[in-house]
Amino acid sequence: MPDGTIKFVNTAFCRLMGYELHELLEQNISLIDADDSDDAHKAAYAIEELTHKASIRHKRWRKKKDGALVHVNIKAKAILDNEGEVSQLFGIYVEMQKVEELRGLIEEANYSYHELHNSLLEAQRIGKIGGWTLDVETKTVSWSEQLFHMFAMSPMDEAPSYDRQKALYSEESFEKLDDAVRNSIKTGSSYELELKVNRVDGTKGWILTRGAAIKDKSDTVKRIRGIAVDISERKELQNQKDKLYIENRLAVDTAKLGLWSLHVES
Repeated sequence: MPDGTIKFVNTAFCRLMGYELHELLEQNISLIDADDSDDAHKAAYAIEELTHKASIRHKRWRKKKDGALVHVNIKAKAILDNEGEVSQLFGIYVEMQKVEELRGLIEEANYSYHELHNSLLEAQRIGKIGGWTLDVETKTVSWSEQLFHMFAMSPMDEAPSYDRQKALYSEESFEKLDDAVRNSIKTGSSYELELKVNRVDGTKGWILTRGAAIKDKSDTVKRIRGIAVDISERKELQNQKDKLYIENRLAVDTAKLGLWSLHVES
């Protein structure tokens, strides 16, 4: 069994316990034991446990040089001799206060991430913007939630593979998309297209999609990532405007009316 002599500590351990390096080396570990009558029993039990396990974790109070107590999380590993007895212990001390602070920071970061994620989803919903990624090798596609809504699909569905997406576009639009994707894979170029879509509920629509190639270290395009914006309402307004213009022209031509304008200089 180890006799409890400290053979090695790093500078972080010294800072945690408030000692200089030379003040700890060759000292007994009891130097930093808390004034706990049960502590020796726990230490003996831990050493016994280490003869049956590769490593153990436990929490313990330790006493700093100034007498203050510090709660630490200890991970210890036993080094066995040829007879299978514990000859040395190697361990890591982590201050529990730091663990709790870190846990709090992680929880805060997770909360901020979820808030940001929800805000992004809401912005996508309001702006009718969806995101997508195409894996060039497998032809699998991932969609954001809003993209499913653009095609009147449920977000619980699986995003259709690239080959299956042909049915979601008019023939002319898919040919334009396919040519752009192939060129992006070949040259690494980006593209922007207005495409006519066939929603799964039988209605039609329009999207503006932008795609950008993502390359690996060997300069090979591995993914194409992009966004899609629902521009159906804009297209419908443009069609109505064009239709009204044509109707007005026909009315003028049919009535044989001549239109003129005069610019008068002051």
